[in-house]
Amino acid sequence: MAGALRGLFGLLLVAGVAAVVRGGEDATLVLATGGASEYVICVPSDPSPVERTAAEELQQHLAAVTGVTLPIRGEDAVPLTSPQIVVGQGQRLAELAPEVAPEQLGVDGIV
Repeated sequence: MAGALRGLFGLLLVAGVAAVVRGGEDATLVLATGGASEYVICVPSDPSPVERTAAEELQQHLAAVTGVTLPIRGEDAVPLTSPQIVVGQGQRLAELAPEVAPEQLGVDGIV
């Protein structure tokens, strides 16, 4: 259980990195305003159970702080240019953050 939780936190941190990469260093990231959001949570097309759980927990936490439930979508259903938070080590992470080497992160990786 502890290993799965560490993996979950690593995936969530990778999600945060991918969101920052899309916004740039000095950009202000607004996830939701006025009860709506353009963002989706993007997971690999065939997410692992840990990636799916990480996306669901992120969705719940963001809903608690913003009042908006972001949809979870597979990367094949989310255009590359769409506002998104990437969770997991799928193709989308490689497209948006090529400098991140997921194989070096392991289950406890933090970027």
